[in-house]
Amino acid sequence: GRRSLCKSCETMTQRSNIFIPSFLLAICLGFCISLHASCGQSPTQQQQSPDEKGYVLQKTRQGTNGLTSELWVYKNDTSRYVIKKYRNKHLINVSHYEKGVPNGYLMMANDQGIVLLEGNMKNGRREGTFKSYDDNGKLLSTMTYKNDSLINKQ
Repeated sequence: GRRSLCKSCETMTQRSNIFIPSFLLAICLGFCISLHASCGQSPTQQQQSPDEKGYVLQKTRQGTNGLTSELWVYKNDTSRYVIKKYRNKHLINVSHYEKGVPNGYLMMANDQGIVLLEGNMKNGRREGTFKSYDDNGKLLSTMTYKNDSLINKQ
């Protein structure tokens, strides 16, 4: 059947003032599917993320085509978590959430792990500086948002 974006991702893409390539929407959709689908796995190790202080690995899910998803929970507070996605061991997506709403750092990268988009979310809305890059990592644009409204683009 046809899958749809979760409310947070749908809202973010509808409000977007920039073109979002279809492959980024596919990453977002993949995030929604894995985030909202329980894999039923228990944590195999209590591992702390080196770049997410206080977060503990709760679940790892192996998908198809080299895709791996990780769920990191903040000090066993399941309302605060980070989803990380890897394709063939390259980090391709990081999203922070609080109570199911994007809140904190967001990063999307290509399959080689080169960052394509990064910024911060606050209560499901873009806030502060967002940067977009080409497939070689060259900065394309810097956008500043206030409460999900674009206030400056360079």
